Amino acid sequence: RHLAQNTDERLQLVRNTPQHILLVGADHDETRKLLAARYPKAAFSEYDPRQAFLDEAAAARKTGFFAKLAGKSVPQHCQSLTVPLPEVAADMLFANLSLITASEPLPVLKNWAHALKPNGLLFFTHFGIDSLQNLNACLKQAGISVEAPMLFDMHDLGDMLLECGFYDPVTDTAKLELSYTSAQT
Repeated sequence: RHLAQNTDERLQLVRNTPQHILLVGADHDETRKLLAARYPKAAFSEYDPRQAFLDEAAAARKTGFFAKLAGKSVPQHCQSLTVPLPEVAADMLFANLSLITASEPLPVLKNWAHALKPNGLLFFTHFGIDSLQNLNACLKQAGISVEAPMLFDMHDLGDMLLECGFYDPVTDTAKLELSYTSAQT
């Protein structure tokens, strides 16, 4: 939720109003709610490799009969991030922490590039290379094993974006520190 809100604030700088937005990675409908408030006329499509995440987003929307009549339903597609998206289909692609589900970032970034119209905008969030180190150490100390997602240096991600045909990539970093009173929390 925090990352969706933080990234939405950056959209104040965007002059063009997107007509079609691809959401890659269902995040309990957090991103779509923010984007729909900012761009009320935009149409959305949602993609995620995790059906449970899509189901949660749909439930959070509580899309009813009248919303469907008004054309405000959000078509959902359960597919891998490397399965081709509709080509040259979107003015904006917004992916909130969905890159962590990919085993290789380049095919995903290329897929995203093909889905965008010329001069389309890509906004995505991802954990940086320093993310989760303390958390992983605490979990390990508590005997809890987890599989960490693939993490990248922001400069490397910027280089990958250039390689995939994006021009003028801008990477922004923030450091968030969370404190917990117990490992169970």
